[in-house]
Amino acid sequence: DPRAVPSLACVLYLLYTKILPKSRLRVLIIEIPAWIALFALTDVGSYVGTAFKLFLFLHVTWRYCRSTGPDEPVDGAVFVTGCDSGMGLNTAQHLAGVGYHVFAGCYSKDSFKQYESMDNVTPLVINVKDEASVKKAADFVRKEIEASKGEISGLFGVLQCAGISYVAPFEYIPMSMFRDQVEVNYFGYVYVAQAFLPLVKECTSKPGARRGRFCFTSSGPLPGPGVPFITSYLGAKWAGDALCQGLRVELKLRQLPIDCCMVSPGVVKPTRLAEDGERLLEQSFKAMPAEARTEYYDMIDAFRRFQLE
Repeated sequence: DPRAVPSLACVLYLLYTKILPKSRLRVLIIEIPAWIALFALTDVGSYVGTAFKLFLFLHVTWRYCRSTGPDEPVDGAVFVTGCDSGMGLNTAQHLAGVGYHVFAGCYSKDSFKQYESMDNVTPLVINVKDEASVKKAADFVRKEIEASKGEISGLFGVLQCAGISYVAPFEYIPMSMFRDQVEVNYFGYVYVAQAFLPLVKECTSKPGARRGRFCFTSSGPLPGPGVPFITSYLGAKWAGDALCQGLRVELKLRQLPIDCCMVSPGVVKPTRLAEDGERLLEQSFKAMPAEARTEYYDMIDAFRRFQLE
């Protein structure tokens, strides 16, 4: 009975996705022809049939684009910056829970207590805008891996979550604040990636090793619509996106088993940026001329509160 074909196809499809591993080749050779056949056999009325066929087309396209192959095995260690709070803290705790050994880069040693109960987390102090501090952290991670005598198979991931943001109008923001954000949000990326790349290359080049990955963190789609009052922050982040794209191509040209991506989660709460927002706002206006408060304070305070809602 032709009417039973759609139901049978759905059952076979569910069994198929549970049995076979995910791959684009599977989608291309088997799934797409199966959906095309189902598409051709479906005739359940003009409106319903058209809607169903449109759904099939969009679903097949989505399946093909999302089928990137099996996940890499959980193996070795990852290094995460900004682990004092927010995204860095949550990322470190999640990856440790998954099974990785996590080197948690913290700005303050007081943050170490958050990891006392986690045996597979090694916290260390790092100031990402200080090149010497970053190199010291890279040397520490290398020595810890070597001292583990194989228990930690290598460093395969570097995730950069450290960041700073001052909310201020471009017209009046002091250059010291502007430069500080560029140092942390852009040059911090540069220092960390350059310091840890040799170790990741070495670990991923071993026979049977998994792929490596460098992840940079942004706050939204880049480049994208300009947002007022955080021009220095966005300028640094857009530069970081260009760095990520260029580094990705360089690694690809060398045919190195290392990926490079930009993670854009949008506004994340709570973070130290949100917790200290009012204090940083007052600090910013104290460093600016009196006209800045008169002309911009109400707008910027509303902008800050909107982000927290």
